[in-house]
Amino acid sequence: HHPYIDILPFPNFRDRVLAATSTDPPLIDEDELCLDFSNDGMVCWGSTSGNLGMQAGVSWDMRSWEPAIWFLRKYWFLIDGQEDDMWKSARWWHMMRGERMRI
Repeated sequence: HHPYIDILPFPNFRDRVLAATSTDPPLIDEDELCLDFSNDGMVCWGSTSGNLGMQAGVSWDMRSWEPAIWFLRKYWFLIDGQEDDMWKSARWWHMMRGERMRI
């Protein structure tokens, strides 16, 4: 599998991605998923202080990551519903910016 999958700090999502790419034929296209990450499907915030009151983010901390709403919708079958850690993270980042999250 692509190495980018290993850095994902969301264990349920990561495990489901690995399972979905291990079937024959695969349930998802790894290259498409990689492109979705590259197109801001998942953003790892950090490396600068002052990020809405947060210290510098780190890639292994799920709180540093913001999944885009379109990404959560597209890969809904790999996520445990709206109470999943990925949805919680998306809601938190929207709240920190004072944005209303439209799902």
